[in-house]
Amino acid sequence: FPHPIELVKTRMQVTGGSIGATCGGVMANEGALAFWKGLPFAWGRELSYTSVKLGAYAPVRNAIGAGSPDAPFYLKFLA
Repeated sequence: FPHPIELVKTRMQVTGGSIGATCGGVMANEGALAFWKGLPFAWGRELSYTSVKLGAYAPVRNAIGAGSPDAPFYLKFLA
């Protein structure tokens, strides 16, 4: 699970328990660090996703013709 909130949410959906019961069960069975064991993977995903998104913006913008100052608003909106 990538994030502590996601861990609790997913476990609650599966078990149908409350927040307190879910958090208590995770603490008792797996320890406090279990809430954060997926965080490095979430950071890796976010890093790669953001890098691609930022790196692809300018080439896509220019490919659809929205890079020039006199481009119509709808092209700039699509970019």
